[in-house]
This record gives sequence, structure tokens and C-alpha cells, in this order.
Amino acid sequence: MRNNDQFVFMADAHIKGRTWTNYMGLQGDAYAALDLVNEKLEGIDTLVIGGDWFDSNHPSSTDINQSFQFLRQFKSVFFIRGNHDNVQPSYLSALSEQGGQTTVTELQPGEVYTPSIDFNLAGIPWMASRADLLQTLEQTRQALEGKSGRSFVVLHTSCRHLLGFDGSWQLEAADLELFKEMPVTFLVGDIHKRDTLQLSDSCSLHSPGSLYPLSWDRVGDSCSVSVVNSKTAEIHAVPSDVRSYTSLDFTNMQDLNQVIEGLVDDNKRAGLPCRPFIRVNVSGTTGYSYKALADGAVVQAVDNSLPELTTSTTAEQQTTMEDIVRAECETDSDIADMAVSLLSSADPLSDVSSWLDYWGVERLT
Repeated sequence: MRNNDQFVFMADAHIKGRTWTNYMGLQGDAYAALDLVNEKLEGIDTLVIGGDWFDSNHPSSTDINQSFQFLRQFKSVFFIRGNHDNVQPSYLSALSEQGGQTTVTELQPGEVYTPSIDFNLAGIPWMASRADLLQTLEQTRQALEGKSGRSFVVLHTSCRHLLGFDGSWQLEAADLELFKEMPVTFLVGDIHKRDTLQLSDSCSLHSPGSLYPLSWDRVGDSCSVSVVNSKTAEIHAVPSDVRSYTSLDFTNMQDLNQVIEGLVDDNKRAGLPCRPFIRVNVSGTTGYSYKALADGAVVQAVDNSLPELTTSTTAEQQTTMEDIVRAECETDSDIADMAVSLLSSADPLSDVSSWLDYWGVERLT
């Protein structure tokens, strides 16, 4: 049975083959998450995308094909561009040219769309300038004034009150004061964290979070997409978790394998489609060998005594390390990515093997 009172909201899908740039053993999470969500959604005709559907302005053919297979289940797809897929024309627009029943519409700033008689939809793409964002918000408010039914405004911008840390932001709750007496729900991408902020009895701001964890510091967050009731603005989550994540300290290979076997069984019982990811801390230890690990898991060895290029690295350290690596690698971005991953690797041989598998290169020695 079709449900015309609901639509799906997704943001920060970051569709790409490589899950994390700095560890090639982890791949395919975005595709698996799309398949999982596809199985759980039923009877909803409309999808709204809050930016960064693709991870870059140059998605691979696999990224595009996987996306089209997922998007074809909807009759209508509305989207805005994010900072990662800010290219014209959008690759998403090409879906309308493939035939079939799906209509794809890019939400234009200052315009109001009516997917049904029950609600209004407006969108503001990622903007580098806070002044431009505030100006477009005012234009959107004026366009929504006097409209009947509930309104939803789709944004791709970091919101100070939803970040959860003292990072850069373009929007804060005070910027939305003029909307507080209106029946408006702001649907926000770019935050990568699921949260909702109630601005007034009739006005709220919601972030669905990312489709899958985009870095190690996010593996504790539950990933999901949002199903929104267009009449009541009630929102519920559809989980998109595809694997479990665990951090272990290395003691000896026998104990490690036993723990890993238990985690593999837990992952299967939970019905997660991808193998569990296990980070093994090997700092100051000997006797670790990646070849002896249990089957059915993705294992990364990390030596915490070595500098690691992560979100916790200071901006100065990160820039220095990246500059050195990319200067050595010149214009070959794949080699540069591999070199960055090896900077913090306690198990370079395993990491190099993962890269060779990704490139389809067969080792002769």
C-alpha cells in the first residue's frame, strides 16, 4: 500500500566505493547501506536529499549505477547540492533522462514546491558565504508566508547547535527566529550526526546524520535515514548500520583470534550485511601477524605511538603531512591516498595488499 503522507529524508550519503580514504580494507559500506534501506522502505513515493549524495564531483560509474538502482523505487526525488557534490548539472538529474517512472527535481533557492496538497518544500544548497545563506533564508521565508499546510526547508549547512563540538558553522538557532511562528521543519545535512532541535511548538530543525560512519570517531553513532510525516512532521529513524566496530588491545594471537571469532558470530546474529570492523592496537607489542587472523572480519592494526592522520590531528600537523605526501606523489591521487594511509599503519603489508585488491593488481612476488 502506498503511503502519500510520508516521505524519506536522507543527507550525507557520500556514495563511494572506498569507505575510509586512509584504510583500503574497508570498502562498500555505502552500497550495502543503500541495499539495506531499500529492503526496509515500502510504499513511500517521495525522497528528499539534503546534499552530499555523492562524495565528490566525479563519482565513479559504480557510484552512479548503485544510486540509480536505489532511487528508481521512488516516483519523485527532490534534492539540493552539498559541498561535496556541488557540480552543475548534477549527476542526480541524469536519472530523469534514463526513462522510467522517477522524476528528479533540484530545489532552487527562493522557490516553493508542492509535492502534494498537504505540504510545501523549499531548498537552499550549500553556500560558502554566511551572508548569502542568511539572505536566501529571508527569501525563503517570504516565499512560504501565507502558504497553507506544513512546510519543509532543506539545507546543507553546519548548524552551531547540532554539531556537538566547537567546530566551524554557518547557521545558528537565532538565525531562524523569523520562522518560529510558522509551521516549518528544517531538514539539515552536512552535520553527520542525528539530532533534532525544537525551536518552538511549530518549528524544528532535524539532522538525519550520515548514511554510514565516515570516520573512526563516528563509529559509535547509530546511522539511519529519516521517514517524515508530511502532515504532523513526526520523524522516525530507519537504521542503516551495516557492520559493527570494535577496538581491541593486542595481547597475543590466540586470545585475539578467539575474541574476533566471537565478534564475527555477534555480527551475523545481528543480521548485519558487512563483516565486522576490528581495530587492533599493537603499540609496543611484538608477535602480531595479520595472516593468522580469524576469517570473516576486517581487521586494521594501529600503532598508537605513530602519528595518525585523523580528525583529531591538528590542522597544522595534517597540512604538513599531506603537503609532504602529495608533493612526493605529484598528481597521482590514488598513490597519495595510499601513502597517507601508511603513515599511521602498524601493518603496512596488509594495507598495501588491500590497495592492490582495490586496483585489481595481481602480485607476482
